[in-house]
Amino acid sequence: NYGFETDLFSRRIHLEVDAHNSKTTDQIFNRTIPIMGTGLNRQSATMGRVDNWGIEASLRAGIIKRREFNWDANLNFTMNRNKLVELYGSTNGEPEPDDITNNRFIGEPLNPIYGYRWNGIIQETGDEEYIEKNGGQPGYPKYADLTGDGKITPDDREILGYSQEAFRMSFANTLTWKRWSLYFMFNGVFSGGKYGWAENKFAY
Repeated sequence: NYGFETDLFSRRIHLEVDAHNSKTTDQIFNRTIPIMGTGLNRQSATMGRVDNWGIEASLRAGIIKRREFNWDANLNFTMNRNKLVELYGSTNGEPEPDDITNNRFIGEPLNPIYGYRWNGIIQETGDEEYIEKNGGQPGYPKYADLTGDGKITPDDREILGYSQEAFRMSFANTLTWKRWSLYFMFNGVFSGGKYGWAENKFAY
């Protein structure tokens, strides 16, 4: 963990920044196992490594300081990142494969949005071959054929985005006039990787 803080202009402005970087080993994951006599097919296990880093910053300022009127503001910024570095371990010195069944990909953040890429709507004319090979009917969604074999199969899936937002920001304000005060705040979640798709995933 690293951080610093400073005051400027006779303490009218206060800046505070904190950063963290960590490597977590033996992370607890649910993994798929062969179905046992009890019918269980998943179990919790400690395995793999996940790297995390992030930044948190806060800027407080007395924008207006008067005898009867004051305006104080506070801007906050938060960003966190994680990456799956190891999972089950590699064999024969080869790169470790992804665990697609449990939606885990080496070198990618946890819980990515994995599925078929939307490629428009099936049309009555022009998509006859697509309908013949993949079914569906005009008006249904059409998905991209990434392998180029004309059929939509599990091999045509890809990482569409990430369920974690890019960063968060909030801007709080307090206006004071004599004995009256008004407080209001703007809060935002900003996406850099189709964050909104996390609750709107689709499958073929």
